[in-house]
Amino acid sequence: CSDMNTKHLEKGTSIEQWFGLVKGRARGFYNNINAKSIDNEMKRMEERLKVLLCCVIVLLA
Repeated sequence: CSDMNTKHLEKGTSIEQWFGLVKGRARGFYNNINAKSIDNEMKRMEERLKVLLCCVIVLLA
């Protein structure tokens, strides 16, 4: 299990790909709301995800 985790982290781009996937899904989910709402919500979500990602990286380091 730990081998899989280290391989996943070594790629580096996997985190960016995951982040892009989450953003894409969120955009699809909020597709019926106007653009300003989407932008504000995405900014809030990005901040939360960045904090979460930093915590995960610190815990794994």
